Amino acid sequence: NIQKNLETVSYSQPASKRICKRRNISGLVITEDRYLKELEKDQMEKDIEEESSSEEKSD
Repeated sequence: NIQKNLETVSYSQPASKRICKRRNISGLVITEDRYLKELEKDQMEKDIEEESSSEEKSD
């Protein structure tokens, strides 16, 4: 789980840097970066839910 977290962090950071170059608004970058992290957290939670429900079905 920690490894998965590191992967998402290293993935989202270049994206925020690209946004910084394109728009040059540091405040917006922070918002965008935070939004990306929330999106990832949301997706990870969904993945975990799917995994646990599929485990129950196979039981």
